[in-house]
Amino acid sequence: HVTKKAEQKAQQTGKLDALVDPSGGGLYGPIRRSLPRFEQVGGNFRLTVGCPLPIETRVDTTGSMGNNVDIALRVLPDMYELCVQVAHGCDLQIATGIFGDIQDTFVLCRPQFEMEAGKIVRQLSLMVPKRAGGDIPEDPHYGLFAGAYLTAAYINKIGLKGYDFTVSDAPARERLDEQQLYRIFGNNVFECVAEIHPQMQRARMLRTASVVQDLLQRAHAFFLQVGQDSDTHSFWSEMFGEERVVMLPSTELLPYVQAVI
Repeated sequence: HVTKKAEQKAQQTGKLDALVDPSGGGLYGPIRRSLPRFEQVGGNFRLTVGCPLPIETRVDTTGSMGNNVDIALRVLPDMYELCVQVAHGCDLQIATGIFGDIQDTFVLCRPQFEMEAGKIVRQLSLMVPKRAGGDIPEDPHYGLFAGAYLTAAYINKIGLKGYDFTVSDAPARERLDEQQLYRIFGNNVFECVAEIHPQMQRARMLRTASVVQDLLQRAHAFFLQVGQDSDTHSFWSEMFGEERVVMLPSTELLPYVQAVI
């Protein structure tokens, strides 16, 4: 497995690497930022690499996904190269993570937004997938929460949207557990949300349907369904709208589908 060393280290320490810890591991905090990169040219600072375009992906790594877990981890680096070809004039900033179940030691791995392929691949190698455990429903809604409320993206400040993809073969729960939010993101999670969304009501953030709707306000968000399960399709069609649920025959095709979208 590409994540073998990270899994062994996490087993020994009981912790994720700070780069992929959704709480920031005491170093970065739970907010992920996508910012413009300026370079000094002739005494001025210029945006030479284009507008930042954040793309976040969270992949289901529970038991029912089978070998799709390692396939996804293997092909996800290709997404950067493919998207560069279609996102002309943009500064691609990629955050690719994974999620499991709330009974797992690590429910979510969420990296920083990165602009270099080498750093993106390194972050993938730091993930700690469970590869087993309970399967229906899953718990991607904590990753969706982070995408909706713990993302500070420059592109939103100029009235545009980034992209957000959830990859799974199962439905989610309809509500989030407040204690799990503290466990995953740290005790200051709601203070961090208030930094970006000062008027957001806590009760709204605990309903999966509301989280998805708020995510759609800041990102072109899609659910990429692995397999043909009708209950899964029905659940996510209700959450995202049927036009945002895309069937994914194999995670081998994941980077191609993302680039086309």
